[in-house]
Amino acid sequence: GSFPLYYTKVNGGLIFSSHLRPLEKVVNAAPDPIGIIQFMKYGFMLAGRTFFKKIHRLLPGQALSYQMDNNRFTIHETSRAFRDYQDEINFNELVEYCWTILINAMRRCLEFSQQKALFSSSGWDSRLLLAILRELNETSKSLCYTHGDLKSRELSLAKQIYETIGIRHHFEPLDGDMFNLPALKRGFDCTENVIFPHYHWAGKRLAEAGIDCAVAGVLGEVIGGRHGIHWPMLPISEWGKISFVSPYLLSFR
Repeated sequence: GSFPLYYTKVNGGLIFSSHLRPLEKVVNAAPDPIGIIQFMKYGFMLAGRTFFKKIHRLLPGQALSYQMDNNRFTIHETSRAFRDYQDEINFNELVEYCWTILINAMRRCLEFSQQKALFSSSGWDSRLLLAILRELNETSKSLCYTHGDLKSRELSLAKQIYETIGIRHHFEPLDGDMFNLPALKRGFDCTENVIFPHYHWAGKRLAEAGIDCAVAGVLGEVIGGRHGIHWPMLPISEWGKISFVSPYLLSFR
């Protein structure tokens, strides 16, 4: 779903919500210092932790089932994405396999929308999703939304890409309007944090423009190594990831 699912077990049942605060008030949960420290250091929390003790977050690819007769719940893994790959890796086959999965995921995401938007730049992640929009013949009904320094080289490159493809685009400057208190409050009421206020602002602007589905990606950020800076627990550095992936990208057709 678009929002996280938080849950907690209580006497006689299970309570869940897409927001933490309602659950915290119901069970009078105490703050979890470890979860708070993890979020402040990494920008996320590990192993389903939240800001509060006894309140958990369902992780990506998980499903929760609850049995009322014995007041028990079970977490099921529905994805193999977080399991070790045991077989010998054929990189070309793996790329084709991942490409097919990604296209199918995008197709499901866009299936019932009329006006789409792609949060985009000139980076790997947004160019990958832009390639999928072209593959699905969705560019005529899509808008590329880009925010940042309008005079930057990256946005200049992004504009060249959009004009070459012939896709509609909108450039939004990062200015003080998106950091005003009403805008921050609106974002906090929606997602309970405002660490990315420019995305809350973008959501408001896109909704006003009639966009009913917006997509973004971080795959290129991970492959490109940028998150090696923010995720120091990863076993490989950003340059290590780049040196590993680059030869395959250059040779793959």
